[in-house]
Amino acid sequence: MRGYDFCCLCFPRALEDLDSLLLHASRNDPTASVETMRSKISVALGALDNLLQTVPSAVLDKGKVIADAYRTPADDYVEENAAELDPKLKELEDIL
Repeated sequence: MRGYDFCCLCFPRALEDLDSLLLHASRNDPTASVETMRSKISVALGALDNLLQTVPSAVLDKGKVIADAYRTPADDYVEENAAELDPKLKELEDIL
């Protein structure tokens, strides 16, 4: 199986696993531990990194420019002041 094909299968699966775990956590399922969440997040980020490595750099750079064009100053404010706006967000960032 080619690398691209493998990445296209792994990333969606990793997101589905993480989504399922978050659903279980929202229902106070004891199997949805913080350690399990860290593991699933790590797998999803690794799969995303692997997928992004298959994108030609020129295309990736163009995508970043387009994404940045859609960001608003409010987005930057929220990121810079996230801990003040939502302390639980800071806690989640610390987990990641």
